[in-house]
Amino acid sequence: MFEPIVLALLQGAFICDQTNANAYQWLRDGNNQKSVDDFLLKIGRKLVATNNGNAFYAAWLTVGQNERTEIKNIFANIKHTIAPVVNFLEMCMKYTKEDTAPTSGERVNYSDLLVAVSDNANALEMLHSFTNMGKEFVSLDASPKGMLDRVIQQMIKWGYLVENSKKMNTYIFTGKLDYFYEILTFLNENEMPGSLGDEEESKASMQETLL
Repeated sequence: MFEPIVLALLQGAFICDQTNANAYQWLRDGNNQKSVDDFLLKIGRKLVATNNGNAFYAAWLTVGQNERTEIKNIFANIKHTIAPVVNFLEMCMKYTKEDTAPTSGERVNYSDLLVAVSDNANALEMLHSFTNMGKEFVSLDASPKGMLDRVIQQMIKWGYLVENSKKMNTYIFTGKLDYFYEILTFLNENEMPGSLGDEEESKASMQETLL
């Protein structure tokens, strides 16, 4: 298990019970965590778990000048995904009548969500708003199903959903969702200053804290 897990972590994978149950259970063992972390430390990385332990990922041990370019790319990607992911989470809460924000391991019933958004003008407007959040949400099929399919596939591509049951047409939120919430908390607690120098400092701070 060691080699494929390390390779996956170095490729940016978030290992959780939903994406790879065997690897996740293996990593929950303290000895296995130490062996992976010891290896990563040799190449300037470290093994990190989300606050509640629902996912593992690799982060940089330190952030130096050599990492600046990659930090900028990651920060830009994070900013690009925040609005659509938050929009999707809000849509799931509002139109599946859930009182709390989705968590890792929670299921999304595609059929129920499609019916809910198809029968509600406000929901359709929210679904259509995704097209203003990036070209990846633009669909040639402008029907509710076509637009929802596009959104679901993008959430899968970004690592926040995996298919749970093709027969039942359900999906499940992954442990990466916990990481996303940590990002939101960080951004809420650390407003990004406007100047270039301060922004670079904030990016580095985020990198050290989350990435």
